[in-house]
Amino acid sequence: MNMQPVTSSNIVAIGHEGSIMHVKYKGGVVYEFQPVTVQEFNKLMASESKGKALAAWGIKGVRI
Repeated sequence: MNMQPVTSSNIVAIGHEGSIMHVKYKGGVVYEFQPVTVQEFNKLMASESKGKALAAWGIKGVRI
C-alpha cells in the first residue's frame, strides 16, 4: 500500500487501498482501519487535523 506523508503532530503517513486504510504514527506504529471508503479517506486527507478527524469517526484501528 502506498503511504502518503502528512503534516501532523502524531501521524507520519496515511495510505488507502480498497476498503483498508493504514495510518503510520510517529515512532513507527501502524494501525489498520476498515472499512474505509474513498470518500472517507479523501475527507480525512483534506482535514486540518488528521488526529482529530480520526477520533471523530469513532472507529478503532488494529495495530499491525
